[in-house]
Amino acid sequence: MVKLGSGSFRKVENIHLPHMACLIIAKNTNSKKPQVQIAREYFRQETSTSELINHSS
Repeated sequence: MVKLGSGSFRKVENIHLPHMACLIIAKNTNSKKPQVQIAREYFRQETSTSELINHSS
C-alpha cells in the first residue's frame, strides 16, 4: 500500500525493471528528492562506461 497525497491509500504491484531502465529513470527525475539522489549516486559508482555503450546501440 502507498499513501497518496490526499491521505488515502492505494494498493500497488511491484515492478521489476532492468538496470538500464532504472538508470534512465534516475537521470530524468527530480534531483531534489533524497531517493533520487541516492539512486544517482549508486549509478555513478556502479555503472561502467562499457555497459552504457553496449546498451546505447
